[in-house]
Amino acid sequence: MDFLFSYELWAALVTLTTLEIILISVLTNKLPPKQRVRACIVGLSVAMLARIMLLFSIIWLMQLTDILFTIAERAFSRKD
Repeated sequence: MDFLFSYELWAALVTLTTLEIILISVLTNKLPPKQRVRACIVGLSVAMLARIMLLFSIIWLMQLTDILFTIAERAFSRKD
């Protein structure tokens, strides 16, 4: 749980969120006004959940110490 207090995690999350806001606002400008708000909310929600899941997946992969897979008697771990 120490990773939750890491400034790198929060900086990455803020950066990705800002980029998603810009991208979604550019894309939703082409929609009718009634659909813009809903499209922004849905788009930002999905983007945020995807980014959080990806960040936690990366953190989980970095903590692996066991062998991930073996090919032709060569073992690969996250350190390789």
